[in-house]
Formats: sequence, C-alpha cells, structure tokens
Amino acid sequence: MNGADPSAVDDPEHLVGYVIHQTAPRFAKITNEVVTDQFGTLTVDLVRPDYLKVPSAKSLTSPPPPLVDPTLNHFKCYTVKHGIRRIPLVTIDDEFGSLNLRVRKAFRLCVPADKNGEGISDPQIPLMCYLVKPAIGAPPFHPPVDPVFVNNQFGQTTYEVEHLHELCVPATLGP
Repeated sequence: MNGADPSAVDDPEHLVGYVIHQTAPRFAKITNEVVTDQFGTLTVDLVRPDYLKVPSAKSLTSPPPPLVDPTLNHFKCYTVKHGIRRIPLVTIDDEFGSLNLRVRKAFRLCVPADKNGEGISDPQIPLMCYLVKPAIGAPPFHPPVDPVFVNNQFGQTTYEVEHLHELCVPATLGP
C-alpha cells in the first residue's frame, strides 16, 4: 500500500473470509475499543462477530497446493460501529493491478484467533478493516477475475473476484 511493501504482491499467503454466526457464548457488545493504525487512532464499538479469516493459498491458473506451515494468523472479525475515516487517496498494488482508493469508514476489527487449538502465530497484530471506494477521478475497480483458485484447511474451491469492498491494515489495540 502506497509503496510500503513491494514484495507483498508476490506473497504466497492470503486470507479468505468465511461468515460466522456465534451462538454460544452469547456475544456482549464491547464499547470504546481504541484502535491505532497507519491512518491514526479511532475508537470503535464491537457489535458482533461476523467473519473468520483463514490463511489460504491462491492461484489464478490452477488449484494450488495447501500452505505448509502458514505464518499468517486466523482472525476472528467483529462488525464495528463508529470510526469514520476520510482518507482521499490510498494506492494499492496487487496481482490484479493498481488501484487508487478512498478509505471511508471502519467496518470490522479482526483479532488473531486460536482456531481448534492450532495456536496464534503473532498475537500482537490485529487488522482494522475499512470500507473503500474508488478515489475521486480514479478509474473503477478492475474487471472481475474468474476463476480464482483457493486452497485452505476447509478444502479447495474457486471464486470470482468482482470488486474490492474493504481494505484491512495492521493495527494495535489499547490506549
């Protein structure tokens, strides 16, 4: 992002998100969580768990082999309220192309999670995810990419990548 890590485009590890519905224990809203990231500090309320992000292998040409000893965490994500951001221009380069985005508002907070006793690679790095739109005057997002082959511990599947909805960046929690 904004030229910070040119090698990120070639990283073999990716995160794929799955919708979750936590029924037990019943989730109690968490208020006034302070989050700091490269865009600054904001305070959000965690409304409910909604996603599990899973380390995954991805390919645009054929089904990839599974990741061996992934270094990415699993992340349990929570829908958040508050945390309005207005960043007019962020440049993203990935294997689908280069995009100029506007960061709109905080959308979800993802924290490292120990799924099925598999451990946590780095408990210190949550992700703050923001809703994004094309930057003013920028071309629309890239055309759909289909198929995108994914392999993770839930199995192999294919997706069509239609658009960019959110941008997740490393963050820290606390005052």
